Amino acid sequence: MSRVLTNFPSSFAEAQHALVPRVYGVQPFSVNFLELSNLKAEAGISATQKITEDILLGVLVSTDQGFARVSQNSLNTWGVSLDEVLDRATSNTLGRDLNISQMG
Repeated sequence: MSRVLTNFPSSFAEAQHALVPRVYGVQPFSVNFLELSNLKAEAGISATQKITEDILLGVLVSTDQGFARVSQNSLNTWGVSLDEVLDRATSNTLGRDLNISQMG
């Protein structure tokens, strides 16, 4: 059963301090992509950038309900590019300890 986030940031200004980068393997990401496509839930597909043949880089946003994936729909709503969001997520993590066991 999937949860619906009631407090997903509605703007980049609201989200920018809560962004963290997320590494995805290409194969698991492809399975997730197909599952969401079959469910007609493409809006939930993470926006990603290809890093290597096997690795994609995306972004999560931390909310009080947990971590949520940032999708292309989120980027469109916020009026920013994936590069801008990745830059902010990366700068947010510099010099900071992350509890990666909580990231999905």
